[in-house]
This record gives sequence, C-alpha cells and structure tokens, in this order.
Amino acid sequence: AENMADLIDGYCRLVNGTSQSFIIRPQKEGERALPSIPKLANSEKQGMRTHAVSVSETDDYAEIIDEEDTYTMPSTRDYEIQRERIELGRCIGEGQFGDVHQGGPGLLNLKLSSAQSWRKRRLSKKSA
Repeated sequence: AENMADLIDGYCRLVNGTSQSFIIRPQKEGERALPSIPKLANSEKQGMRTHAVSVSETDDYAEIIDEEDTYTMPSTRDYEIQRERIELGRCIGEGQFGDVHQGGPGLLNLKLSSAQSWRKRRLSKKSA
C-alpha cells in the first residue's frame, strides 16, 4: 500500500510540476533521517579540480565475452537416465507442465558392498 501511495504521489507531483510530496506522514519516535549533503557555493566549485578517468584505471574490469563454447554441455552423459528405464507410479498431482507422477529410475545396475560381503572377501583372502 505504501508503494502504491508513493507511485500516486509521484504522479501528482509530475502533473502539478512540484517537488514537494502531497503525502503527510507523521514522523515516528526514534525515526531519523540522514542529514542532507550541503551544496557547494560557486566560489568553492571553482577551486575544485576535475579528475578525468583514464583507460588504465579501468583495466581491472573484465570484458564479458559471450561465446557459444562457454556454456557447452559436458561430453560425458553419465548423469542421464534413459527414458525407457523410468518407472511411473500413480499420478500424485498436476503441475505447471503436466501431470506429476510418483516413480523412480527402475532397476539400476549398482554394485554396493555390504559389511557382510566385505567380511567374506576378507576371510577368503586370509584362508588363501
């Protein structure tokens, strides 16, 4: 609501050609504003030097190069699961791009070692 009021206030100031806000806000206790920066007089402005920025001062900024090769996919595709191996379960809802199903990758050929198989290998090595 405050943002909308600020937007309307800005429009009213623009239409009426004024810089003063039409919104009267009570200042809450403890609320403080930063002090305004004093403007320099013309005599002070004349004594100031202007500083030109040279190219060497901006050398530390990198140039952004947008090449197609920058964001290529990795050459190995071991992170993919073939579509045929996905097993869909029941439909659990509807998402932005279609139905959402419960499911999984089906049977994967993973070799997991358990403590028991490790013990058997260890015992067979000792007896040999």
